[in-house]
Amino acid sequence: MRQSENLASSTSECTQGDVPERGSMRPSFEADHQDRDYYEEKVPWIPIRSRLFCLQPVGFGTSYIESLSSYLGRLADAHCLSPARLVMGLLEDSFPHPHGACSSYGVSRINGYSLQTQRWVSRLEQLTRYPSLRALTMLNFAHVLSFHHLLRSKLAWCSACYAEWAAQGHPVYQPLIWQLQAITVCLRHECRLNTECPNTCCGKRLPLFTPRFRAGWCPYCGVWLGDVMDDQSVQPEEFAWQHWTTQVMGDLLAASAGWEVPLSTHHWEQAMHRCLQEVGGGHPSRLAAVLKMNARTVRLWTRHGLPPTLELLLYACYCLSTTPRTLLAGDEAGTPAFQLRLFNLEALPIRKRTRRSSWTTQRRLAMDKRETQPASGHHSELGCADGVSQRTLGKSTVEGEKRSLRIIQTRLRAVAHRPYMKCPSPEQVAIRLGRPLSELRQMFPELLKKISRNFDQWRRAHRKLLHDRVEESRRQLFPVGRLRGISD
Repeated sequence: MRQSENLASSTSECTQGDVPERGSMRPSFEADHQDRDYYEEKVPWIPIRSRLFCLQPVGFGTSYIESLSSYLGRLADAHCLSPARLVMGLLEDSFPHPHGACSSYGVSRINGYSLQTQRWVSRLEQLTRYPSLRALTMLNFAHVLSFHHLLRSKLAWCSACYAEWAAQGHPVYQPLIWQLQAITVCLRHECRLNTECPNTCCGKRLPLFTPRFRAGWCPYCGVWLGDVMDDQSVQPEEFAWQHWTTQVMGDLLAASAGWEVPLSTHHWEQAMHRCLQEVGGGHPSRLAAVLKMNARTVRLWTRHGLPPTLELLLYACYCLSTTPRTLLAGDEAGTPAFQLRLFNLEALPIRKRTRRSSWTTQRRLAMDKRETQPASGHHSELGCADGVSQRTLGKSTVEGEKRSLRIIQTRLRAVAHRPYMKCPSPEQVAIRLGRPLSELRQMFPELLKKISRNFDQWRRAHRKLLHDRVEESRRQLFPVGRLRGISD
């Protein structure tokens, strides 16, 4: 009642002459206009939008930095897409042959430093607007490390780390350091890295990337890989070597995340020149003797600038009491002098490389053995005793050589006259015949040329068939040619 009375009194007090003009109750900015001469209208700055989420790599700037294959899998999971759909949508307008990039061979080198890796990195940086994704690969070491025995072709992981990350709510990912062949032990839990599925019914070696990749799970049987397996103890000698190797490589990978320019050939040549002058006295043979290495390998390093394998680089750094980061990139505190370390070469758990005996060497050994044996010895018995086949021993005589050449010629003709859709490569033919390819090219040049032409025709037809299949499947999945839910 009081509200109605107040309202009636207020309306009665207001006469027609007292009604304010229209717009007089609105706020006036005349004072502001007098203070300012003019208004300067500015368009607000809007940052460039990324087509994909700007996902931050796990462990960036640390020794356990994430690998590019793991980053790609997490990026697909963030968009609720399978890795196959994400990859096909990303690569359809960046690669001339998308099926080659999506194949197991193309993805197996995604963490290396090939041309394929450069395309992956540039495309992902363009779509996510996240810089320095090259640190998730080995692109920073393309000119100072050889690709031989550098990265694994299959997956390696630590089950204890997976279980710990899942319990803490941390993203389960694949560190780049686990992909190095020189790393076989996890320092956090002092256990060996797993390379096979723990499921007894599966037991397969897992690929780096699959169309349905998900870190921490087997793509074949779907078993969780975080279950700790038994019998993962490491010997003390091996653990000591792996402890030093993991520390120095983790330090190198962590430092590479802040590099604006990758290492060049000049860094390796400068490091070898310093080693040659301080340790070898200017002679590669003396440096090889000090490092207990092959003189030819050291000569290729010092004179021709040939990049070393990761295993030999770690071995040389261990001998000189330095680290790969100090040797290649230098250190802020200066470059200390080399100090030779006394050690037992046989105690280091590194790969002992032995030169394989060639086919000519095996043949000469068999002939020498045959001359020393009595005449009553049979060829088959001698072959079994020496590890050389009876066919190889028969080549030592003139009749056996002519007979084997006729057999080889007959088989080469049969292969050369096959339709090109079923023709093997010349290398495969040489392996099946047990003869070097260079020798077959000298004895039967026309037949080998025909086999090469047939094989090239088959390879082109096979590639075209794969390309057509991938294009057909891509049109079925992406009729418009774009990813669903992702637009420019």
